[in-house]
Amino acid sequence: MVQALGLECETLPGVSGDVLNLIIALCSDLPDDHGIHADAGRHMLTGPKPSFEAVLRAYHKRIYNLAYRLLGNPDEAADLTQETFVKAYKAYSRFQGTSEGTYPWLCRITVNGCKNRFRELGRQNQFEAWSLDEPLGPDDMAAAAEIGDGSANPSAVFERRDLEAKIQEAIQELPPEFRIVVVLRDMHGLSYKEIADATGLTLDIVKVRLFRGRGILRRRLSPYMED
Repeated sequence: MVQALGLECETLPGVSGDVLNLIIALCSDLPDDHGIHADAGRHMLTGPKPSFEAVLRAYHKRIYNLAYRLLGNPDEAADLTQETFVKAYKAYSRFQGTSEGTYPWLCRITVNGCKNRFRELGRQNQFEAWSLDEPLGPDDMAAAAEIGDGSANPSAVFERRDLEAKIQEAIQELPPEFRIVVVLRDMHGLSYKEIADATGLTLDIVKVRLFRGRGILRRRLSPYMED
């Protein structure tokens, strides 16, 4: 799939895997629950309930990445990562989920912490008022711009040194409600149900916010992704 889009890993040195997952998701018209998320959605711990030390080793970097993608500030992300694992440690003896459910559970704690940060910092006021959860209509379904695959000249399409910065900037410009769903799905590989559990949303609202968030990203990133 990556090769078919002209986005072979060798052509994008220094671009992190989660960013590449998002690029593929934005470029792809595959059904949403197939193919491109198979690796991203695979959880690292399996088997019996692991020790908390194993959970910390396995997921610390990923939780920091999630916090950074959502908050856009490395110091705040570090603070929130620490806060997440302190809360998780205190609650871990009561955690009844499977090993595979540990990462979605940590994501839920992180997302709740991000929501608190948004409220504390008043970030909601930086964004336009969106009708976030109205059902999709026919105009919405046709709204997303088509993106060229870039295979003819990938070096001209992507400025490799600042591609990740441009994507992070575009993510930060999303309303937080869209940002959370897009990051969880397209950069961290959670299923719709796991996102619904992590955010307290219904499955339908998750799908609507994901569709609209991706549409905004396509439009904002299209200058960097067209021939």
